Amino acid sequence: MNGTVSRICRAGALVVLAGLVLAAACGCRPSRAKAVRTAQAILPASLRSDRSEVRALALAAYRDLAMAVPEEELLTIAKGDLDPARFAAVLVKAEQARRAEVRFRLLSLMWRDESGGRLDLGEAETLLSRGLQSHGVVRAVSEEIFRGLRRDNPGADLKSALADPGAPGRLAAMKDEAGRRRGSEPSFFETVFREDSDASVRLAAVYGLARLGDFRYMQMLADGLVDSRPPVRRNAAMILGLLGNRSAGGMLKEHLADADPVTRLNVAEAMARLGDRSGLPVIRSMIGTDDHDAWWQVGAILTLGRVGESAKDITLLREIEGGQRPTTVAAKLAAFGARAQLGDYSQAAFLAEAAGGKFGRRTLEPQDRAFALQLLARSAYGPAWHEVTACLDDRDPSVRLSAAWALLSFNTPRADQVKRSIAGSRDPQMLTEREVLRPVVRREPADGATGPLDVPGGDRGKSSFRPYFP
Repeated sequence: MNGTVSRICRAGALVVLAGLVLAAACGCRPSRAKAVRTAQAILPASLRSDRSEVRALALAAYRDLAMAVPEEELLTIAKGDLDPARFAAVLVKAEQARRAEVRFRLLSLMWRDESGGRLDLGEAETLLSRGLQSHGVVRAVSEEIFRGLRRDNPGADLKSALADPGAPGRLAAMKDEAGRRRGSEPSFFETVFREDSDASVRLAAVYGLARLGDFRYMQMLADGLVDSRPPVRRNAAMILGLLGNRSAGGMLKEHLADADPVTRLNVAEAMARLGDRSGLPVIRSMIGTDDHDAWWQVGAILTLGRVGESAKDITLLREIEGGQRPTTVAAKLAAFGARAQLGDYSQAAFLAEAAGGKFGRRTLEPQDRAFALQLLARSAYGPAWHEVTACLDDRDPSVRLSAAWALLSFNTPRADQVKRSIAGSRDPQMLTEREVLRPVVRREPADGATGPLDVPGGDRGKSSFRPYFP
């Protein structure tokens, strides 16, 4: 009897000890929900940072995540920050103006003239259902509308949310608010175009007006390509790529041999976005440089990750990682991230290690750790969740912000697709373009097939944010 009691006591002690160990382990890491809330708080706080480069980085994170930037902070940066941050803010403002336009048009489609100007619930359900299955801005706007419908019942599905007696009133209020926003945006870009002292910021205002259908100043972008100042040429090329007008391809191609290396990169990337891949060899040649001081090599690697071809370019990027070409730590990290964006996650775990401050035997500086976190964000590599969460309370604001960006990217449809692709692949470390939802490629339905919702005049898919080049 005493032996039995003793065994029970020992077993109980082991259970208690295991519970203490588990509790201690849980205490070391916040829950996923808590970490996400922390990340969501870091983003708006970073817009109010006392460092302009942190504010610009926060804008890049918001845009990559397709999240709406708080209007007050956005206008403050757009009107009074340093040139690079102002440029980023006006670009983001342009995207948000387009977002308001898409929101207004989507909501307007839910009202039918034959129904007496009243909400057509069947049409609303069809449009929102298709919108939630779409990509980029259309999906983001549809999710916002869905959250607004579920204001009093966050757990409701779409059908029950629309069946709520208050649904028509909520949708009408959203439509009116979107209409007011839509009407006030052009004057902002007109003012920036007339009054800002920086030529690149004025080009961003031209972009904003064009996104709203006002093409009066498009000649400014053509003129920007031949400007004597490299930053203006760089940003003119970038904006032409973002606008998505294929007729600009020939004009861009004339500048593939520009004396400025970053202009050449931006021209080649813009051409690829417009469907012309003849500029990719220019990018590849800049990656294969034998110049140890080629600071633009990192930019070339990142560009290839956004618009390259998996079959050819993953092999080229492996040569950088393997030390077969002169390179820096930043170039190696960029190669890991570019490979991940092209669908090869075999080295992405090294980015998670680098986020923690280690890269082989090296201890990394905060700027390199932040860079690794940004690459994890752009590749939506969710398996790095624990390493990223540990960086949320880092002392460096760029590291904290980059960790928040990465963590929030792990909760996007793109990250879900990456997880499904890795799980379903025969070789879980090698994916093809078809297996991975890439942020710069929009899938078009086959002829006669039902595809993602395409609002008339709406967004043509999300393009990756490119920073201002001073």
